[in-house]
Amino acid sequence: VNVIEGCQRISGVVSRKLLTNIRSHTIGFLYYLMAVLTAIAIPVFTAQLEKSREATDAANLRSIYAECTASVLSGVATDATVTLTNTDGVITATKTYTMKHQKDGWEGGNAPVIGSVTLPSFNNHPAIIPEEEWAAVQEEIARRKEFRIRHHLRGMSGASASPFYSRFFCGKCGIKMNRVYQEGARRPRWQCANCGARIDDETLREAFVKAYNAVALERERMIDGWESTLQTGSPLERIRTRQMIEITAKGPVPSEIPVMTQVLLEEACLLPENGLEFILHSGDQIICG
Repeated sequence: VNVIEGCQRISGVVSRKLLTNIRSHTIGFLYYLMAVLTAIAIPVFTAQLEKSREATDAANLRSIYAECTASVLSGVATDATVTLTNTDGVITATKTYTMKHQKDGWEGGNAPVIGSVTLPSFNNHPAIIPEEEWAAVQEEIARRKEFRIRHHLRGMSGASASPFYSRFFCGKCGIKMNRVYQEGARRPRWQCANCGARIDDETLREAFVKAYNAVALERERMIDGWESTLQTGSPLERIRTRQMIEITAKGPVPSEIPVMTQVLLEEACLLPENGLEFILHSGDQIICG
């Protein structure tokens, strides 16, 4: 009996120790398993969270794009967060939005397309508009504002298809020349509303062609000055000078090309002696008798 009781006691002790060991190993395994699952789950959760942020940003940007488009088309801001600006007839709508996206690149794969612009990344993406062009646009906006003030203009756009509109002035009184049709005449002319000075539209266009061709023929002599402007000029001056170099490389033209005139001409003036003065965006000034 004593032997049996002793064996039972020993068996009980062994069982308790074995159970304790099993429990300790099980708990250790569970801790290890939890650590492994956590190591796997955290990156997955983080990636899913970033995808959620990207989806939220893309949806919000599309909504903002729609708001700005509606504001531009209607001419009225859709709400107080949209700002409308009108620069020489060009209406721009802007709205500020703070991104929730935190990482460069796209966790969700393909970048979203908003309007006609594909966004490569919200952070550190290359500029949609080159820095020089952006700076040149700001210069041009300031230049047009100063131009309107100096010539007492309300705007620089109008129904006229002529590139001389709002750029052609009377040399006697400084008033803007208006493009009008004389009763019974088929061809338009330009006339000062103040002093009555006038010139035929065809004569004006032919004079500009002569002025431009004179510059084109002198291109080789003037190229050094243009190259200097490309090195030292402002962003707007550099862009205007590059346009002049590219256009004059094609040589003289037989007749006036409205698109070319629009690009090159800054202003024209009908002189008191019926001569014409043309000032180009490149800074070149030509007088035709």
